[in-house]
Amino acid sequence: MAPSAAADTVMVTRVVPPMAPARYVVREHLLGPLRVAVEDPRVALVLLSAAAGAGKTTLLGALADEFGYRRNQDVAWLQVDAVDRDPSRFWSGVAAAVDRVRAGVAEVVAGAARATGGAGEATVPVLVNLLDAGSPLLIVLDDLHLVDSPTVHNGLTLLLDRLPPQVTVAIGSRTDPPLRLGRLRVRGRMIELRTDDLQFHVAEAAAMLGTAHGLDTAQIEQVCRRTEGWAAGLVLAGLSLRRSDDTQTFVDSFGGADGLVSNYLADELLDSLADHDRDTLLASCVVDRLCGPLVDHLTGRDDGTQWLVRLAAANQLLRPLDSTGTWYRHHQLVLDLLRAEATRSLPDRLPELHRRAATWFGEHGEPEPVVRHLVLAGDRLQAAAVLAAGLGWRLIAAGAADTLHRMLAEVGDAADSITGCVLQAGWCALLRNEIDLAQQRLTRARAMREDDNRAWDPLYDALEINIALFRGTVAAALDAALPVLAADRLSELMSPMATSVGMALAWAGRLADARCTLEIARQRAAVDAAATVDVLSWIYLALAEAEVGTRIAAHDAADRAIESARQRGLAGYHRLAMAHAVRAATATDPAAVASDVDRALELARRPLGALDAGYVYAVAADVRLTAGAPDGADLLQHAQEIADRCPDPGVLGSRLRRIRDRHRLAQSIPTSTPGPVEPLTDRELAVLRLLPGQLSQRQIAAELFVSLNTVKTHSRGIFRKLAARDRRHAVQCARELGLL
Repeated sequence: MAPSAAADTVMVTRVVPPMAPARYVVREHLLGPLRVAVEDPRVALVLLSAAAGAGKTTLLGALADEFGYRRNQDVAWLQVDAVDRDPSRFWSGVAAAVDRVRAGVAEVVAGAARATGGAGEATVPVLVNLLDAGSPLLIVLDDLHLVDSPTVHNGLTLLLDRLPPQVTVAIGSRTDPPLRLGRLRVRGRMIELRTDDLQFHVAEAAAMLGTAHGLDTAQIEQVCRRTEGWAAGLVLAGLSLRRSDDTQTFVDSFGGADGLVSNYLADELLDSLADHDRDTLLASCVVDRLCGPLVDHLTGRDDGTQWLVRLAAANQLLRPLDSTGTWYRHHQLVLDLLRAEATRSLPDRLPELHRRAATWFGEHGEPEPVVRHLVLAGDRLQAAAVLAAGLGWRLIAAGAADTLHRMLAEVGDAADSITGCVLQAGWCALLRNEIDLAQQRLTRARAMREDDNRAWDPLYDALEINIALFRGTVAAALDAALPVLAADRLSELMSPMATSVGMALAWAGRLADARCTLEIARQRAAVDAAATVDVLSWIYLALAEAEVGTRIAAHDAADRAIESARQRGLAGYHRLAMAHAVRAATATDPAAVASDVDRALELARRPLGALDAGYVYAVAADVRLTAGAPDGADLLQHAQEIADRCPDPGVLGSRLRRIRDRHRLAQSIPTSTPGPVEPLTDRELAVLRLLPGQLSQRQIAAELFVSLNTVKTHSRGIFRKLAARDRRHAVQCARELGLL
């Protein structure tokens, strides 16, 4: 079955099982129990946890071959990489691996991962649902120790808990992953092999070393004992024996596992190579994977492809990554030690080698390795420029904010000198719910942009809108949105920016403008193929329609948001809490209303902005109060407390007032009058427009170039004319009367 297009974003060499070593030893005493475990519906996890070089990858490859090719059953293989520390990328990788045998999985699961930052509670159910109806499947995750993300580990724990019985996960790792292994053991849900289990027996060592070396049984036993049955040690012994004239002397002097690889590199591998080959090996170790043209670019050779083929044939420690012999990688033990040797023997050449690697990857459309190699070359300013030029925004759009955050940290101070990187850091902070830091980064980016005399950029306004809405400061969000609306620049915006403007308008009660703007955003989202933005547009269209009072239109928009999310694998997207709340508020079937409220409250457990959270709890309270449920009053109180923490809660305040009126509950905010007692003067209106923000009366006076006493006088006039008891209530009344 051909993989879907969405799977192409993950390198194909990461989702193909590795080729077996040239001298492969069938280890039936290990394969047998693994085979039984994979076919047992009770077993969810096969864990190979052992030291480097113990033979985990080879054994997993043999299991994949046994399960897949010989039994004609499905195998999904993911060679875990350091990039998978980003949860969004990890689950996209898993989806791409599964997609090779279950077409269409990548598009849905990767979409959910991008939209939610790889949150397991949102992504895993989508994957499980797609696997549930399928045939037997083995998912192999090799080198999982490279991932240190608690979010990934929590998601994997959830996956193992909910795994369909016909699916098994096999993990290779140097350390035990934190996946609640004790619980899995007690329940008989896992089988595990460790370093001692993977040690080669004498017969297996004899098969690996072969008969060409002339070793007798006693000598093989001695080598096996000295290497402690370590697979990598036996491979190195075999390579060394090829150049030994006296096998007994070699066996007597052969070291144990400790220091074995470093000794082999220094004394055997590097010294045995011609100078040209030695230089090539050390120069090319700066990259994680190798192909012929890349080797040529790094070293000046013109036979890189042939060199790789020849080295792989002579050395099992260089592994092919595909069946075409195009891409290779060193065994990680060897790579680490090659790099240590390169640092020792050619330190002056390393920066230039990293620059060459950056150039090659840049010319071949892979900007992420470009950044890493520029950092290693010491060219941090150029690395920051690559991020600012587009890579950073692509990572944000792909839901890989964790990756961007890590890359900005690696670039360091250089990122603080480029406006685009500072703004990207602000977006990363927002997506990590670090709102104060996001504001700091935005403020600095704006100052830098003014110094650079840059043209208008909607990314600044969109970030400001989102920060303000997250804090519950609708007036500030509206201040950022109105200039875009007034300048008629919506057509210039990408769909996420247009949606941000529409959200600000909806929360501010500018509902006609909000509906128009969000409709434009929804149309742009279709052009941009931005699934999350499409869903968000429908969510806030539903909010706008609900606040206008068009019940049917609100229900339809909420339904479209939920259905669009479901089709894209985003049913667990936490911002759908708003859509479920609106659908509950506009539905007539009691069972459907109750179901939507339950789902809205469940999704609201994840971090939401203050306005979204308050609205969800307000609607839930309304439904529960109507049904006579005992928790209705508590939910309403919680919603009111959220609104009270918002400097300007916008239409949330109106919604709460209507709920209290409907249920005849005591008002924490007095009911507004039908209109002002008398018209507000121009000066009072000027002061009123500054009340929703966070400016003090002294700051308002400075803004209007009047005295503090004048502001106090106008404020008292505003409160009297609007029958408001305080500043917050005055803002709410003015918003309901269309004065703001």
